[in-house]
Amino acid sequence: ELLQVGSQMQNVRDMVGKGRRINKQPKGSANGNSKLTDDDVRAIRRDTRRQVDIAATFGIAQTVVSKIKLHQAWMHVK
Repeated sequence: ELLQVGSQMQNVRDMVGKGRRINKQPKGSANGNSKLTDDDVRAIRRDTRRQVDIAATFGIAQTVVSKIKLHQAWMHVK
């Protein structure tokens, strides 16, 4: 295949279209920067307190609690 000049967007579309995009970022507690464990996430989803109070308990932002409860973050945890 010949090398072609393209914009960043064209290059990304080409990469995705050819199945060359690899997400190497570890998920959840496997990520060294994670403050939570899978069990913490399950506990947050069960917790009925105000989100700001839950966030303070776990040392995370309220927005993270919201995303966990809406299954927009930590989606791999059931």
